[in-house]
This record gives sequence, structure tokens and C-alpha cells, in this order.
Amino acid sequence: MADKIKLLLTVRPIWLLGVVILVAFAGGILTPVAAPVRGPIVDINDTILIAVLIALGAFVAQLYVDRGQMMSRIGKLESDLQGFRDENTNLRDDLAAAASFINRIGWWVTQGMPPNKRPRPPQQLAEHIDAELWMNDEAIGGTD
Repeated sequence: MADKIKLLLTVRPIWLLGVVILVAFAGGILTPVAAPVRGPIVDINDTILIAVLIALGAFVAQLYVDRGQMMSRIGKLESDLQGFRDENTNLRDDLAAAASFINRIGWWVTQGMPPNKRPRPPQQLAEHIDAELWMNDEAIGGTD
């Protein structure tokens, strides 16, 4: 039963406004008043005004809740984007190091591949390549 009530309140049915108007009107009629005054404290105009104010208040409250949810989603997206930017920076650094190492290999090949001038890859590339060939005492320097 609670699920049905929750569903009815979640979809915001138009008849809910009618129920609010009837409850406010009935409350106005059933409110006891002093003997010289023979009428309800709240007449139909006041009832409609109260119902409209309640509906506007509910609408503003719903907007505030939606805003809070949207702000939390935006915060999550910003943190995800920062993570992607950091990863992109790391990958660009690896790419620049690889390009520099490839340039040094090209230079080494054009020099006739002298064994005492074999280039050495930088440490950040060591995990991406088979560095045993390059990481020995004969290899010189890193990459610029």
C-alpha cells in the first residue's frame, strides 16, 4: 500500500490539487466560529488561494530537490573529467617519451648502429616495452 501511495505522489497527479482544495475548503467550513459570525473562516476564494500557494510551494520544493540532484551529478562529472584529464596527461607524456626514443633509435640507425651509442629508453617506457635489449651497460643516456 505504501508503494502505491509513493507512486501516486511521485507522478504528481492533477487530482491531488483538487484534493488539497477540498480539504482546505472543508477545513474552512468545519472550523467553529463565534456566535455573531455565521460563516466559515475560510471562504472559497481563500481556499483556492491557499491551494495555489501550497501547489507553488510544492513546485518550488521539487525544483530545489532536482537542483540538488543535478549539482551532485555535475560534481561527479567534474571529478570524472579531472580523472580523464590526468590520464590524458600521463598518456601524452608517455607518447612524447616514445617519440623521442624512436627519434634516438633513428639517429642510432643512421649512424651505423654503433654498439657503444645504443640509446636507452626512459623509465616511463620500460613498463610498455621489452627493455632487456636496451637496458644494459652499453646503452647510453635517456631521451630528451
